[in-house]
Amino acid sequence: MRPFERMEQTPARVTALADIYLILADRAQAQGNPKQARAQREKAADHLRTYLEGQPRDAAALTKLATVHQSMGSLATANDHYRRAIEIDSEDWTAYNNLAWNLGQLGAFEEAAQMAREALRLSPGNPGIQDTAGWIELQLGNVEHAVELLSVASRHIPNNSEIRHHLAMAFERSGEAAESARQLETIVLATPGYERIDEVVAMLKKVNPDSSVLSSTGGLAAAEAR
Repeated sequence: MRPFERMEQTPARVTALADIYLILADRAQAQGNPKQARAQREKAADHLRTYLEGQPRDAAALTKLATVHQSMGSLATANDHYRRAIEIDSEDWTAYNNLAWNLGQLGAFEEAAQMAREALRLSPGNPGIQDTAGWIELQLGNVEHAVELLSVASRHIPNNSEIRHHLAMAFERSGEAAESARQLETIVLATPGYERIDEVVAMLKKVNPDSSVLSSTGGLAAAEAR
């Protein structure tokens, strides 16, 4: 038999294996096993850290490690890795976008906006980045720009409830209650399993308490059954 050749730890193989661990984590989470999900994410992190000991300037691996820490709620650690990835690869739009989102979650909206704008510059047609940037602009009070960004993002991914939810928030802030309600009604009817459906229903009651969706068995009932 021909001798086996040693399989090199190429960046693609490293991130692919980490992705497998993350898929297993998501599966465990969906099955109601958070401890197993956590264990799989920690395996992904350990795998990436081991690789980075020998390849400390692999920006893609650093960004992947950051996303793993982000998925475990360790935003400060994730942000350190995102910043390091950006230092190495100034065109890593994923790192800019994710860092922007995390900074927004931490309330650092000015810096978050800078990161989001850079991500948009690098990947201008990316609806995920448009969503991040739009949500951050909304927090800064730039409502018109937020509506613009989030409207484009929602048109690109019309079945994404989170983007539509952000868009509904922006419309509400802009004084367009009817359009906000329309977005919220779409979420309730089309995706009653949305993880923030309770917030959506509460917001819909506020912007349009007479909405027919609130009394429909296919809308509110499905949402409140969660």
